[in-house]
Amino acid sequence: MSGAELPQAMIVSGTPGEDLGAYYSMRQQPTDEVLRIDEHPNTSKTSTGIYIDDIRALQQAVRSAKPHIRTVVILRDAAAMTVQSQNALLKLLEEPRPDLHFILETYSPDVLLETIRSRCQRATVVSDQSVQLPDDKAARIRFMAGGIASEEARLARDERYFARRSKLFEFAKRYVGGSAYDRLVVIKQTSDKRDEALQFIDACLVTYTTLMKSRFTPKLRDETEKLLAAEIAIKQNGNIKLQLLRAVV
Repeated sequence: MSGAELPQAMIVSGTPGEDLGAYYSMRQQPTDEVLRIDEHPNTSKTSTGIYIDDIRALQQAVRSAKPHIRTVVILRDAAAMTVQSQNALLKLLEEPRPDLHFILETYSPDVLLETIRSRCQRATVVSDQSVQLPDDKAARIRFMAGGIASEEARLARDERYFARRSKLFEFAKRYVGGSAYDRLVVIKQTSDKRDEALQFIDACLVTYTTLMKSRFTPKLRDETEKLLAAEIAIKQNGNIKLQLLRAVV
């Protein structure tokens, strides 16, 4: 594929922290018409995501796009789409047009519906970049990154991402260090969105791994294995709350 070419639909993924936008940046043409869709709070502001109304608006925008002009639709954090949204997007993917291209950026491609994944090519972003960590955040960034250099870089340069991950790790800290009751409270507060639940489990696993490096116990190992089992089940479309509850009992 030459520098400016794009497939009809592409899922772009990578290790958390990688700049997934780099894939399109290297292929962008000056004349491209770019439509970007980001996750946002719902009307009740109880969660964030990409909702059915976003895809309906996209369908209208695509119909109104100028003919013979390359139109590129970029869904940032595509795993934030609801199932309803993904099914609506599927209709667009099933009606390919030579000058219409879709880029689905996500660190969790397995969360997307199989019907979506089967209609997309795959690309993985890999970079080799180092960044100077701010002194007041260096220790926390290294802990949350879990030894992943690209994640360290993203945490250092993206304030919003740092704040979001910090909040997630606070939940993980309460879960790992809490009683069974404390864990049930944390689970109740955990998002019903698959992608966010998997991010929570990942934060817990990073915390467990760090703990076991300093003081390994069979109890910590068993709790880690339960969370790993929950992670696998959730990725296979298991009920989110039920799988998290099974990790506690």
